[in-house]
Amino acid sequence: MGSHAAMSPGAALLRSSRMFSLPKPLPDPHTVKLRSREFGSPTMTNPYPTHQSIASPPAHRELGDWGLKRPFPRKTTLATSTPLIRVKQVDSRESVTDFASSADYSISLEKFRELNVPLYVAIDQNPNFNQEKTDNRLYRSVFEEEMDFTHVPPGGDSTDVIDKRWKFEGPWVSRLNEQEFSRYLKEKVQPRRAEFHALLKDLLAQELTATRTQAAREKGNELPPPVTTTEITDEEMMEFIRKIRHDRILSYGLTSSFLDMGPLGHPATGLADILLPTRGFLTKSPYAKTGPPRSHPSAGISYLRTNAFTENHPLYGPQRKKIQVEARIVNPKYKSKRAKLGIGGFVVEAPRGVNELNSRQKPQHPDLLPGIEYLDVLSYGGAKAYVDVQMAVLDSMGKVVLQITETDRVAQLVAMEMKGIPNMIYQGPTDYQTSSQKTFQMSSLEASTTYQSTKTPVMEYKS
Repeated sequence: MGSHAAMSPGAALLRSSRMFSLPKPLPDPHTVKLRSREFGSPTMTNPYPTHQSIASPPAHRELGDWGLKRPFPRKTTLATSTPLIRVKQVDSRESVTDFASSADYSISLEKFRELNVPLYVAIDQNPNFNQEKTDNRLYRSVFEEEMDFTHVPPGGDSTDVIDKRWKFEGPWVSRLNEQEFSRYLKEKVQPRRAEFHALLKDLLAQELTATRTQAAREKGNELPPPVTTTEITDEEMMEFIRKIRHDRILSYGLTSSFLDMGPLGHPATGLADILLPTRGFLTKSPYAKTGPPRSHPSAGISYLRTNAFTENHPLYGPQRKKIQVEARIVNPKYKSKRAKLGIGGFVVEAPRGVNELNSRQKPQHPDLLPGIEYLDVLSYGGAKAYVDVQMAVLDSMGKVVLQITETDRVAQLVAMEMKGIPNMIYQGPTDYQTSSQKTFQMSSLEASTTYQSTKTPVMEYKS
């Protein structure tokens, strides 16, 4: 107490300032995963970082100065090519600072930003479709005005705006297990039972007032005075509660708005349930099925609003496709399961449909990429394939899910040339469905052969 009393106002301000203090760490993803009843290993890599990454200039790093109260050992912090740390605990019982390397997430962030990928939100156009079999979703940027509700402006408290938020005070009930749900009911819901009952009484008074006013206007009589809550009998209140319980959409809409909980998907399972009359509001939130994200939908990893930009090649000029990315095939295809690829530290499934990454051809087919149907142990570093990264989506668990498509042949050769591989003239089938005798010459690369050095070998690839 004496030390706090003797502290000057300036020192107290610096101590409580965000500039001179470390932010509070995020919850452990393993604990969240166990609560959400998902499978996972306790030794697996966390889907998102929980502590802030700290860097230090080289001159201060040689002295062990990282901006904290005590210097760090130079033997540990200098003998690395990625001097980035995360502090788990500034003061421990042993009076030492508990820190570890944070190069894993920092390097992954750099790799992700090199992809130039925008963050999108998936909107279900038809919630009755099975998303495992068909992709019937419409994607919108997380920074669009119709999707970004980080700050709700004054007067923007409409039902549509409130419903599309990503941040809520209450939990998303589908993510809670039975024990947590019971605790939430006991600690948060039951103490507010009387307040919710008063809210229902006000709604009933408004409904009775509107009904009597409408009847008076139809008969041409004088408008009656508004109904107050004291005029409502217990029988009328019980009948009103009974009607709300039978209307599942209205009942959850009232409770979720009162407790500020995340929206849930439509509870109907068939056409007959959808056509049932309801006085509730059908949610249009993109997070109704999977749950709202744990942070802003962009997670601060990308601030691109769209991928509608053009790559400018120093030799060939503007390109129709972005620079293609080389992905590593980490898990081959098995029966109906698609192959998994690693891109910049993120694992993504091969795109749906019939393509070179998800083909129905025999494993011995010459057009099939190596490593798709079987584990390639002969290639150095594993089998690789070029893909076109379109966008990324942040799911409710904080994982970055990339959306990829099949690469373009011309863009693939341009990417290989930029990596130092000699120019190649590709001669192969242009239409896999008609004939394998058709060939085409790359016009852009063919023009480059006029000033190509005679010492540079020209490789000819035939399929």
